[in-house]
Amino acid sequence: MLGFVSCVCKCKCAKGSITIMNTHSRIFRVSARSLAIGLLASALGVAAGPPASAQTTYDVEVGRFFNETDHTKEAMRFFPSALKVHQGDRLRFSTKSFHAVTLLPVGTDADAWAAERAGGVDKEWSLFLGDVDDGVGALKTNLRAIWPSRQCGWPGQAVCSFSGYDEETLHSGLALFPNGQSADTKQLDFTVAINSDPGAVVTVVDILHPDMRMQVEVVAADETASDPIAVAAASQAQFEDDAAAARALAKKYSKKKVIKKIKGKKYRTVWAGVEKDGIALRGYFPKKVTIKQKQGVRWLFNTNLYSSHTVTFPVKTGVALSSSFPEFVCDTDGDTGTEPDSAATSSPPYCSDVFQLELDVPDGFASVTGDGKYKAGKDVESSGVRGAGIGVSTSQYLLQFMKPSSKKGFAYMDLIYGIARAPMRGKVIVKKGS
Repeated sequence: MLGFVSCVCKCKCAKGSITIMNTHSRIFRVSARSLAIGLLASALGVAAGPPASAQTTYDVEVGRFFNETDHTKEAMRFFPSALKVHQGDRLRFSTKSFHAVTLLPVGTDADAWAAERAGGVDKEWSLFLGDVDDGVGALKTNLRAIWPSRQCGWPGQAVCSFSGYDEETLHSGLALFPNGQSADTKQLDFTVAINSDPGAVVTVVDILHPDMRMQVEVVAADETASDPIAVAAASQAQFEDDAAAARALAKKYSKKKVIKKIKGKKYRTVWAGVEKDGIALRGYFPKKVTIKQKQGVRWLFNTNLYSSHTVTFPVKTGVALSSSFPEFVCDTDGDTGTEPDSAATSSPPYCSDVFQLELDVPDGFASVTGDGKYKAGKDVESSGVRGAGIGVSTSQYLLQFMKPSSKKGFAYMDLIYGIARAPMRGKVIVKKGS
């Protein structure tokens, strides 16, 4: 999702904040130092075992932007996506985008695991959980998905040791502030020694984009493991193929002009994100459409394989919602209680008990808003989160436009990538007439 949680964070009633850098190298403020990853991981983490002797270290890049100055187009793969390693070899995962790495126990059916435990809402590794004590439809961030599962693997820590037998899933945690330009930022830099027995296959998943996978096969000491130089060359060739395919895909969908009649009204079709195997285009295709008054637009989300998006009018409201994510609060009596959440403080431990910390999703961020008829002015209309990854629905979104626009049109945006300060915006020009 997304580059997803690198964000402007405005805590409820929390006054003190610090300035750090987000995924996309823009300054923003949060009221917690790296969302207390160090503190909370220490509280919940399991101490890592002794590091295995390193034989070979393989660099694994998790996703890669086609252009580092344009974060709307990305190769959604592990580079490489498959390796043969010897027992004790290390994998060093890194990214300039927003991803996490999760190593599954040996023998896990990755498709079943992803379907049952990741993506959507209210699963073990979903980014969002229902916040039942805050009302129907309220959501909070799943701290399990944010925190590392062990206190290891990051710079300054012991290398994680992973055998994959009778042990919990190993999760890197989220690189919430992956810029690396100050002490208060983190860029995904997570190293794991694979200590499985020869013959074992370890699957690595990105829980934010569960269809991003990597397979690591452990071979015997007398068998040939992957050559790092050959692996790097193959990864570069794959990246170049992906870049060419992405250019062709963007050109194809930018030129589409599809009109569909629904209940007697004409609707222009716009794709909210376009993706195919290994490629994510984060934009509206076409970016600008022209219709007549009382006609509509239908947005499609069903081409997304990895990402989620919203269609939110107007941009001013969208920016406010994105900027307020997440809201730091203290839930003193848990989801079964009736006491209202209280404001978090601006520094650790944020709540009287660190386990009371809750990162709430602002009202109107993930849910459908409005009546499907955009009247401009103060009217707010939003599709809610749809697509893949954290999205729970790929259904189309229909919006009818009741008033003509100026020549500039009605601008709208995606809240998900609004958080990441990688604007995904579109425009609807509405002319008088019917």
